[in-house]
Amino acid sequence: MSPQALTVATSVVPSAPSSIPTEALEKAYDEWLLECEYRFHSPRTLETRRVLLKNLVWFLNHRRFISCDTRELKQFFHYLRHGHEEPNGPLG
Repeated sequence: MSPQALTVATSVVPSAPSSIPTEALEKAYDEWLLECEYRFHSPRTLETRRVLLKNLVWFLNHRRFISCDTRELKQFFHYLRHGHEEPNGPLG
């Protein structure tokens, strides 16, 4: 295959968004959880994901982040590990 053909082929594939608006995340996670139900994930898995996503949205709103990207996710996981050391405690 020629280098030009490779360039054309890869430019057609859409890239994943690098971030999602916090407001859209809250709406999207309900869709994702419904998809998980359709795929017969266990009730325990669904509940764990629901709690984690609810806490993520709380964290993003609490920190006033307008979008969620890898940086905000890293901060969220850091908060989960060290939030109890902060004055307001973990997750509100």
